[in-house]
Amino acid sequence: MLDEVLTDGVDHDVEVDITLPSGTWRRALMSLRALFRPTGETMGAITCVLDITDSARARQELERRATFDPLTHCHNRSSVLSELERELEREGTRTGVVYVDLDQFKPVNDKLGHAAGDELLVLVAERLKHVSRDSDVVGRLGGDEFLILLRDIPGAEMAMRAAERICEALCGSFELSGGTAELGASVGVACSDGNPIGSEELIKRADVAMYKSKQAGRCEPVLAGA
Repeated sequence: MLDEVLTDGVDHDVEVDITLPSGTWRRALMSLRALFRPTGETMGAITCVLDITDSARARQELERRATFDPLTHCHNRSSVLSELERELEREGTRTGVVYVDLDQFKPVNDKLGHAAGDELLVLVAERLKHVSRDSDVVGRLGGDEFLILLRDIPGAEMAMRAAERICEALCGSFELSGGTAELGASVGVACSDGNPIGSEELIKRADVAMYKSKQAGRCEPVLAGA
């Protein structure tokens, strides 16, 4: 940017991350302005540096709150749906979704209290993240429902393997501070097939498959259309 200011006389503003010798992180706004000779030629540049660390942190916090669920730190409903929409707009890729509805969650709230229920949701989210790839997105739709976005998969077989790992991770015992909770999960899977499909339709298919899984009651995933 400085080269453009000096050669073309184009002004720029740029935010720069700076690490001080103490290791402290700061962010600065650098305003680069061209200086001209009376003939119109660029003779140099002047730079104004403004420390904007506080406002940058405030902006990051707002972005975090708009993106992540405050309890589980998964993506919240709106952000995981937005990620899914963007993924489905990519050409030449296949996308999968795994719809998870926890079974036997209400008795935990009734017997151990809502604080225990919140603790259980946090543990569930941790397990979901542990069995997911780094490229996947784990989102909480609300209550005890989660949605896992599987990016760039070769086909339904990979999505089903991911769903099976999720069932293994969630169906069993969870040690809480107030006691032990037994949990199950109903899991539905849906995949795009290369043809255009909207996020709502794909989630609807996974939701229908999830209810089939719940009716079976075996803590096993069901593939939409199978």
